[in-house]
Amino acid sequence: TTGFVCPAAGFACLPIIGDGLVVGTEQCDDGNQNNDDGCSANGQVEDGYSCPTPGAACATICGDGKKRGAEQCDDANTANGDGCSASCTVEDYFTCNGQGAGSCAAICGDGYTVDGYEVCDDGNTANGDGCSSVCTAEQGYACTGVGTNSDCNAICGDGLKRENEQCDDGNLFDGDGCSAMCTIENTAPECSAAFATPITL
Repeated sequence: TTGFVCPAAGFACLPIIGDGLVVGTEQCDDGNQNNDDGCSANGQVEDGYSCPTPGAACATICGDGKKRGAEQCDDANTANGDGCSASCTVEDYFTCNGQGAGSCAAICGDGYTVDGYEVCDDGNTANGDGCSSVCTAEQGYACTGVGTNSDCNAICGDGLKRENEQCDDGNLFDGDGCSAMCTIENTAPECSAAFATPITL
């Protein structure tokens, strides 16, 4: 019978592994007797693979949380936009290490702010410039911009003097020495003659 070899009379015939035919106890036959390609050397489907077509190469199961074969990543789902695509390739602006849920992360410092993963990304991993080394807004700063370099600016009126602020008195009022734009005001208070009291020495 095709797909079997019968060594001797009175003995059970055995399936021929590697002939591309699935017979007898074989779960798969991809035309070879190699392990680690989805179909094992004894014709069994290996973990993380699917072998739907006899004689053809087995395919990895994308989304099962197991990185196999040509998969660049496998984060245990088939959603796009989370670092590992629906076809188990690493998406732009992400890095993926290992396998399973949570194995992908946005690349901090590449100048691209990934919405939902980074608060900011100013193209570096330095602290003290508004966007921290882990791509979160630093105290006293507000950051805007998704997709491109983040624009992080000191928050005027919070009482913290940062970067290009000349002053920050904790409010946004003019006329108190520090303006609503956090610049030092140069106007000196005027004294009215009507309220001036002469001093006698």
